[in-house]
Amino acid sequence: MAEIDAKVGGYGIVPSELDGAIVSSHYYLYDINQDKLSLSYLKYYLKTDDFFNQIKPQGSTNYAAIRPKDILDISIPLPHLEVQGNITNKLKVVYDNIELCNAKIESNFQNIFALRQSILQEAIQGKLVSQDTYDEPASILLQRVKDEKEQLIKEKKIKKPKTLSPIELVPFKLRKNWAWVKMGEVSFITKLAGFEYTKFFDLKDNAEVPVIRAQNVKMNKIDTNNLKYIDRKVSDTLHRSALYKKCLIMTFIGAGIGDVAIFDKGKRFHLAPNVAKIELFNNFNINIEEKYILYYLMSALGRTEIFKFSKATAQPSLSMETIREIIVPLPPLNEQKRIVERVDQLMVLCDELEKAVEQSKSDIDMLMQSVLKVAFSQSEKDDNVVDFPSTISNEIEDWEIAARSTGEINSDTKVKIKNRVIELLGKSQQ
Repeated sequence: MAEIDAKVGGYGIVPSELDGAIVSSHYYLYDINQDKLSLSYLKYYLKTDDFFNQIKPQGSTNYAAIRPKDILDISIPLPHLEVQGNITNKLKVVYDNIELCNAKIESNFQNIFALRQSILQEAIQGKLVSQDTYDEPASILLQRVKDEKEQLIKEKKIKKPKTLSPIELVPFKLRKNWAWVKMGEVSFITKLAGFEYTKFFDLKDNAEVPVIRAQNVKMNKIDTNNLKYIDRKVSDTLHRSALYKKCLIMTFIGAGIGDVAIFDKGKRFHLAPNVAKIELFNNFNINIEEKYILYYLMSALGRTEIFKFSKATAQPSLSMETIREIIVPLPPLNEQKRIVERVDQLMVLCDELEKAVEQSKSDIDMLMQSVLKVAFSQSEKDDNVVDFPSTISNEIEDWEIAARSTGEINSDTKVKIKNRVIELLGKSQQ
């Protein structure tokens, strides 16, 4: 039993292969009188809400701990060993079925992830939407980007960038009117310099300008919980690394490296020293859809591009130069919009399927507790008979990831989901 972590599940039975092992401090060890209490019976009881709810750590919030005597005060329903064995055998059958369903659920989560990646791969190759001969070619929008970039340099709003290396090898053949570009060609990429952070930053719990740190950047999401702040004067001084218009942000060092999201908060934020911003050259005209670039960077190819030059150190990192060197397959603007619209539709479907799988997992957890409650509430019956709810059917088709814990799914819902998958994944090859 863990002194500190007991309330979050830090307890269990030591397996026989660890007999003689030494535990670290802050763990309590207890010998079990197996003439009265079966270890298998106890193992299942430790999984119950009844046991968990009897763990009451004492002390401050930062160091709430359980004491050795508190464990000895926990009450356990204790029938004789024959009944314990009866309960254990029945629970094993139920748990074996539950484990099969959990394996199916985990497989379904993996299938949904693979489906998302398949959608993104098809999208960035232009296989999800039809082309329109009237769409302006990417070469024309790239000329506008080049003109805008030169104007910003002339106005001294950005520095003249270093020359990028030429694109030599490409992953696939582009559709008509597309173009391969490097991220540095179409965007301004920067970060908060380390010396700027050291000299000017004083993170506070409350101030005028929120700061986006690596922990706030999730894949396709900005988490605004646990924000830190700086004074507006500091943000104005470090204007280059301020967030004040729509852009992409990416973690470039440490945990979550490569995670990318769209910043579009409508108010001023600021970068922390481990997050970069990618401002597409859309100042004078809308040339590139941020969400198209986001979806590309979320794809398998985009992930490969992000990490192809990453530094393999104890704390992996990306430089601004490696981000600028990322190659991107760029469609005409109107085709970008159609791709984003189609991917949005498909991702909504994936979200719905994922919620159904999560609900299945929740249902199984509830079923598990229901079974345990029935088992241990009947553990002292004189007739030694323990009745259980029906177990879960494991006869589930692979695609039925919307099924609930009973393995059943409403027939109308099944038809609707199947038709929707066929409709949305019926990719246009025109």
